[in-house]
Amino acid sequence: MPTCSHCGFEAGDLANCPLCGSSVEPSTPDRAPALPAWEDPVVGFPRNVALTWRESLFAPRSFYEGVRWEESLARPLLYFVIIAVVSAAFNLWWETLGVIGRVPFRSALEFGSALEFGPSEGAPLLDFFWSPFLALAGLLIWMLVLHLFVLLLAPERRRLAGTGRILCYAAGPGLFAIVPFLGPLVGAVWGTVVQIIGVSVAHRTTTGRAAAIVLLPIGLMIGALFLLLVLALAIIGVTLTGA
Repeated sequence: MPTCSHCGFEAGDLANCPLCGSSVEPSTPDRAPALPAWEDPVVGFPRNVALTWRESLFAPRSFYEGVRWEESLARPLLYFVIIAVVSAAFNLWWETLGVIGRVPFRSALEFGSALEFGPSEGAPLLDFFWSPFLALAGLLIWMLVLHLFVLLLAPERRRLAGTGRILCYAAGPGLFAIVPFLGPLVGAVWGTVVQIIGVSVAHRTTTGRAAAIVLLPIGLMIGALFLLLVLALAIIGVTLTGA
Protein backbone atom coordinates (compact mmCIF):
# COMPACT_ATOMS: atom_id res chain seq x y z
CA MET A 1 0.00 0.00 0.00
CA PRO A 2 1.47 3.43 -0.99
CA THR A 3 2.24 5.54 2.10
CA CYS A 4 2.87 9.23 2.79
CA SER A 5 6.57 10.06 2.94
CA HIS A 6 5.92 12.49 5.79
CA CYS A 7 3.34 11.03 8.16
CA GLY A 8 3.12 7.40 7.00
CA PHE A 9 -0.61 7.53 6.19
CA GLU A 10 -1.74 4.82 3.73
CA ALA A 11 -3.04 7.00 0.92
CA GLY A 12 -4.00 4.37 -1.63
CA ASP A 13 -3.73 5.63 -5.22
CA LEU A 14 -3.60 9.34 -4.28
CA ALA A 15 -0.59 11.37 -5.36
CA ASN A 16 -0.68 13.54 -2.20
CA CYS A 17 -1.56 12.68 1.39
CA PRO A 18 -5.07 13.88 2.39
CA LEU A 19 -3.82 14.52 5.93
CA CYS A 20 -0.64 16.56 5.45
CA GLY A 21 -0.45 17.15 1.70
CA SER A 22 2.99 15.51 1.29
CA SER A 23 3.84 13.28 -1.64
CA VAL A 24 2.93 9.60 -1.46
CA GLU A 25 5.62 6.97 -2.02
CA PRO A 26 4.58 4.17 -4.39
CA SER A 27 4.59 0.72 -2.89
CA THR A 28 7.34 -1.68 -3.85
CA PRO A 29 7.10 -5.48 -3.72
CA ASP A 30 8.82 -7.17 -0.80
CA ARG A 31 12.31 -8.35 -1.70
CA ALA A 32 13.14 -11.96 -1.12
CA PRO A 33 15.84 -12.47 1.51
CA ALA A 34 19.34 -12.83 0.10
CA LEU A 35 20.85 -16.30 -0.09
CA PRO A 36 23.86 -17.08 2.11
CA ALA A 37 26.92 -16.07 0.10
CA TRP A 38 28.17 -19.67 0.30
CA GLU A 39 25.11 -20.83 -1.66
CA ASP A 40 25.01 -17.91 -4.09
CA PRO A 41 26.55 -18.99 -7.43
CA VAL A 42 27.41 -15.37 -8.21
CA VAL A 43 29.83 -15.07 -5.26
CA GLY A 44 33.16 -16.79 -5.86
CA PHE A 45 35.50 -18.67 -3.54
CA PRO A 46 36.97 -17.76 -1.03
CA ARG A 47 34.89 -14.59 -0.76
CA ASN A 48 31.73 -16.66 -0.27
CA VAL A 49 33.31 -18.37 2.76
CA ALA A 50 34.42 -15.07 4.30
CA LEU A 51 31.03 -13.40 3.78
CA THR A 52 29.11 -16.39 5.14
CA TRP A 53 31.39 -16.55 8.18
CA ARG A 54 30.96 -12.85 8.92
CA GLU A 55 27.20 -12.75 8.39
CA SER A 56 26.47 -15.93 10.36
CA LEU A 57 28.46 -14.64 13.34
CA PHE A 58 27.56 -10.96 13.44
CA ALA A 59 24.05 -10.92 11.95
CA PRO A 60 22.81 -14.47 12.57
CA ARG A 61 19.09 -13.70 12.53
CA SER A 62 19.08 -11.98 9.14
CA PHE A 63 21.53 -14.62 7.88
CA TYR A 64 19.28 -17.54 8.84
CA GLU A 65 16.25 -15.77 7.40
CA GLY A 66 17.94 -16.12 3.99
CA VAL A 67 18.63 -19.85 4.30
CA ARG A 68 16.58 -22.17 2.07
CA TRP A 69 15.71 -24.87 4.54
CA GLU A 70 14.32 -27.52 2.21
CA GLU A 71 17.33 -27.79 -0.11
CA SER A 72 20.17 -30.32 -0.01
CA LEU A 73 22.50 -30.40 2.99
CA ALA A 74 25.56 -31.05 0.81
CA ARG A 75 26.61 -27.43 0.36
CA PRO A 76 26.36 -26.48 4.07
CA LEU A 77 28.28 -29.65 4.97
CA LEU A 78 31.13 -28.56 2.71
CA TYR A 79 31.22 -25.19 4.47
CA PHE A 80 31.30 -27.01 7.82
CA VAL A 81 34.24 -29.18 6.71
CA ILE A 82 36.20 -26.11 5.54
CA ILE A 83 35.72 -24.45 8.92
CA ALA A 84 36.70 -27.72 10.67
CA VAL A 85 39.93 -28.07 8.70
CA VAL A 86 40.98 -24.45 9.17
CA SER A 87 40.22 -24.62 12.90
CA ALA A 88 42.23 -27.84 13.21
CA ALA A 89 45.10 -26.16 11.32
CA PHE A 90 45.17 -23.38 13.94
CA ASN A 91 45.33 -25.97 16.71
CA LEU A 92 48.09 -27.84 14.89
CA TRP A 93 50.07 -24.60 14.50
CA TRP A 94 49.92 -23.77 18.22
CA GLU A 95 50.76 -27.35 19.19
CA THR A 96 53.75 -27.36 16.86
CA LEU A 97 55.02 -24.13 18.43
CA GLY A 98 54.58 -25.62 21.89
CA VAL A 99 52.20 -22.86 22.97
CA ILE A 100 49.49 -25.41 23.85
CA GLY A 101 49.50 -29.14 24.51
CA ARG A 102 47.59 -31.77 22.59
CA VAL A 103 44.13 -30.27 22.10
CA PRO A 104 41.06 -32.48 21.57
CA PHE A 105 38.86 -31.37 18.72
CA ARG A 106 36.70 -28.73 20.36
CA SER A 107 32.95 -28.94 20.76
CA ALA A 108 32.61 -25.33 19.60
CA LEU A 109 32.91 -26.92 16.19
CA GLU A 110 31.40 -30.34 16.86
CA PHE A 111 28.61 -29.91 19.38
CA GLY A 112 28.38 -26.24 20.35
CA SER A 113 28.59 -27.31 24.00
CA ALA A 114 31.15 -27.89 26.70
CA LEU A 115 31.68 -31.51 25.64
CA GLU A 116 34.65 -32.73 23.66
CA PHE A 117 36.23 -35.88 22.36
CA GLY A 118 39.17 -37.30 24.21
CA PRO A 119 42.62 -36.82 22.64
CA SER A 120 43.51 -39.33 19.98
CA GLU A 121 46.70 -41.36 19.96
CA GLY A 122 49.56 -40.41 17.70
CA ALA A 123 51.20 -37.24 16.47
CA PRO A 124 49.40 -33.88 16.21
CA LEU A 125 49.60 -34.22 12.43
CA LEU A 126 47.54 -37.40 12.67
CA ASP A 127 45.02 -35.52 14.82
CA PHE A 128 44.81 -32.91 12.08
CA PHE A 129 44.16 -35.60 9.48
CA TRP A 130 41.29 -37.08 11.51
CA SER A 131 39.80 -33.71 12.50
CA PRO A 132 37.23 -33.37 9.66
CA PHE A 133 36.00 -36.94 10.22
CA LEU A 134 35.64 -36.37 13.97
CA ALA A 135 33.90 -33.08 13.26
CA LEU A 136 31.38 -34.74 10.95
CA ALA A 137 30.76 -37.51 13.50
CA GLY A 138 30.19 -34.90 16.19
CA LEU A 139 27.90 -32.93 13.90
CA LEU A 140 25.76 -36.01 13.19
CA ILE A 141 25.43 -36.90 16.87
CA TRP A 142 24.55 -33.36 17.94
CA MET A 143 22.15 -32.93 15.01
CA LEU A 144 20.18 -36.03 16.06
CA VAL A 145 20.15 -35.02 19.73
CA LEU A 146 19.16 -31.45 18.99
CA HIS A 147 16.43 -32.46 16.57
CA LEU A 148 14.95 -34.77 19.19
CA PHE A 149 14.41 -31.73 21.40
CA VAL A 150 13.09 -29.81 18.39
CA LEU A 151 10.45 -32.52 17.97
CA LEU A 152 9.56 -32.24 21.65
CA LEU A 153 9.51 -28.45 22.03
CA ALA A 154 9.01 -26.75 18.64
CA PRO A 155 5.38 -26.79 17.42
CA GLU A 156 6.14 -25.64 13.83
CA ARG A 157 9.32 -27.58 13.23
CA ARG A 158 11.10 -28.29 9.96
CA ARG A 159 12.76 -31.55 8.94
CA LEU A 160 16.05 -32.93 10.26
CA ALA A 161 17.96 -31.37 7.34
CA GLY A 162 16.88 -27.93 8.60
CA THR A 163 18.52 -28.62 11.96
CA GLY A 164 21.62 -29.79 10.09
CA ARG A 165 21.78 -26.50 8.18
CA ILE A 166 21.61 -24.56 11.45
CA LEU A 167 24.59 -26.44 12.85
CA CYS A 168 26.70 -26.29 9.69
CA TYR A 169 26.45 -22.52 9.52
CA ALA A 170 26.89 -22.16 13.30
CA ALA A 171 30.37 -23.71 13.04
CA GLY A 172 32.04 -20.36 12.27
CA PRO A 173 33.16 -19.60 15.86
CA GLY A 174 35.44 -22.64 15.58
CA LEU A 175 37.88 -20.31 13.81
CA PHE A 176 38.41 -18.52 17.11
CA ALA A 177 40.95 -21.31 17.70
CA ILE A 178 43.38 -18.87 16.09
CA VAL A 179 43.67 -17.47 19.64
CA PRO A 180 45.01 -20.17 21.99
CA PHE A 181 43.23 -20.99 25.27
CA LEU A 182 40.60 -18.24 25.26
CA GLY A 183 39.54 -18.61 21.60
CA PRO A 184 37.89 -22.06 21.87
CA LEU A 185 35.99 -21.00 25.01
CA VAL A 186 34.64 -17.85 23.35
CA GLY A 187 33.86 -19.90 20.25
CA ALA A 188 31.84 -22.44 22.24
CA VAL A 189 29.69 -19.72 23.84
CA TRP A 190 29.30 -17.76 20.60
CA GLY A 191 28.43 -20.89 18.65
CA THR A 192 25.75 -21.79 21.17
CA VAL A 193 24.16 -18.35 20.83
CA VAL A 194 24.19 -18.65 17.02
CA GLN A 195 22.54 -22.06 17.27
CA ILE A 196 19.78 -20.68 19.49
CA ILE A 197 19.03 -17.93 16.97
CA GLY A 198 19.15 -20.45 14.13
CA VAL A 199 16.69 -22.78 15.88
CA SER A 200 14.37 -19.84 16.51
CA VAL A 201 14.33 -18.86 12.83
CA ALA A 202 14.39 -22.32 11.23
CA HIS A 203 11.78 -23.94 13.45
CA ARG A 204 9.65 -20.80 13.78
CA THR A 205 9.65 -20.63 17.56
CA THR A 206 10.43 -18.10 20.28
CA THR A 207 13.96 -17.32 21.42
CA GLY A 208 13.18 -18.71 24.87
CA ARG A 209 11.93 -22.01 23.49
CA ALA A 210 14.92 -22.17 21.12
CA ALA A 211 17.27 -21.61 24.06
CA ALA A 212 15.61 -24.50 25.89
CA ILE A 213 15.99 -26.73 22.82
CA VAL A 214 19.74 -26.05 22.65
CA LEU A 215 20.65 -25.74 26.33
CA LEU A 216 18.61 -28.60 27.81
CA PRO A 217 20.52 -31.42 26.04
CA ILE A 218 23.83 -29.68 26.82
CA GLY A 219 22.88 -29.51 30.49
CA LEU A 220 21.70 -33.11 30.54
CA MET A 221 24.93 -34.37 28.96
CA ILE A 222 27.09 -32.35 31.36
CA GLY A 223 25.01 -33.64 34.26
CA ALA A 224 25.39 -37.22 33.05
CA LEU A 225 29.17 -36.82 32.79
CA PHE A 226 29.28 -35.32 36.26
CA LEU A 227 27.32 -38.26 37.69
CA LEU A 228 29.63 -40.71 35.93
CA LEU A 229 32.63 -38.91 37.41
CA VAL A 230 31.13 -39.02 40.91
CA LEU A 231 30.31 -42.73 40.46
CA ALA A 232 33.83 -43.46 39.25
CA LEU A 233 35.36 -41.64 42.21
CA ALA A 234 33.04 -43.49 44.58
CA ILE A 235 34.05 -46.88 43.10
CA ILE A 236 37.74 -45.93 43.36
CA GLY A 237 37.22 -44.85 46.97
CA VAL A 238 35.47 -48.10 47.89
CA THR A 239 38.21 -50.10 46.15
CA LEU A 240 41.00 -48.29 48.01
CA THR A 241 39.16 -48.60 51.32
CA GLY A 242 38.65 -52.32 50.79
CA ALA A 243 42.29 -52.78 49.92
